[in-house]
Amino acid sequence: MKVPKMKTKLKTKLSATSKIKTSITFASLFLVSIYLTGCLTIAPDHVLYSKLPSYDSSTPAQYDSSNSGFICFDDDGNGIITSGARDRYNNLVVKYKAKILAEKSKNIEPDKGLTAFNDKFGNTLYKIDKEHLYFFIVMNVWAKSGL
Repeated sequence: MKVPKMKTKLKTKLSATSKIKTSITFASLFLVSIYLTGCLTIAPDHVLYSKLPSYDSSTPAQYDSSNSGFICFDDDGNGIITSGARDRYNNLVVKYKAKILAEKSKNIEPDKGLTAFNDKFGNTLYKIDKEHLYFFIVMNVWAKSGL
């Protein structure tokens, strides 16, 4: 007696489904093992953050000086920073300009993306646009990581 073709096709489909399930299982285990191994092998040997505030001596008296030079976000999502933070940004740009170009394909320059303005108290602060604020954060992480 011959086996009907329909049963054979059904058996083949189940076999393909089993292969897919097995592949997904192994891929999941592989990704989990990479994640766990990665966490164990690339963990820094020193802490990159601190519970202590970072003081910026250039912060005007009307603002909290434990802000590391970042005053706030404006309504458009741009950052408002002090002159001390501006100096730190410009120093980081000089140090990491080539790395930003290589890794982010963006050419940055000191003071690019910054606009000086006077707040309601008459203090000179700087608006840093969202794109350059992102680069400022990335460069700060690199500097703290020793890169």
